[in-house]
Amino acid sequence: MLINRTNFILKDGRTAVIRAANPDTDTEEIINLLKTTAKETRFLTHTEKEVEKITIKEEKEWLNKQNNSDTKIFMICEVDNQIVGTFGIEFYKSERKRHLASVGIQVASKYWNLGIGTKFFELGFEMIKHLNKKLVELNVHSDNTRAINLYKKMGFSKVATIAGELIMENDEEKDVDIMIKKLK
Repeated sequence: MLINRTNFILKDGRTAVIRAANPDTDTEEIINLLKTTAKETRFLTHTEKEVEKITIKEEKEWLNKQNNSDTKIFMICEVDNQIVGTFGIEFYKSERKRHLASVGIQVASKYWNLGIGTKFFELGFEMIKHLNKKLVELNVHSDNTRAINLYKKMGFSKVATIAGELIMENDEEKDVDIMIKKLK
């Protein structure tokens, strides 16, 4: 599903753009962002090793599937013509989950605290409401306080913790919180 292009001003005064990813021109840069964020934080599901294996062909196919899906939205944020973040929304086809959307976000660390995450969520909530969804869910590492604070600011609340949901490279088990937001 494609989205409209949105310009907004970051907290530092620069202009940012949120738009749909273009598989023909953005694929390599999105892979580079994945590599950057995988190095910057252990709070993502994918590891550096996994990201290194992603080919341009695979990512391009994945982006095309996102853009052509009626149950997924994938958007990017650009600052100074560089892709610095991504935000994905997935809707469920199941009758019992037809009211639900699931979201995921990543932003390169040098662009944290500039308003990108907040804008992603604001736009995402608008789209989710437009599609008559009533509930938004996300998963977050239980110790990722920076992200949890953003999610709380955006109206999410923790409903459960899955103990040992993730196994890190050093075999450490990590807990994951499930957070939800009810839309009005």
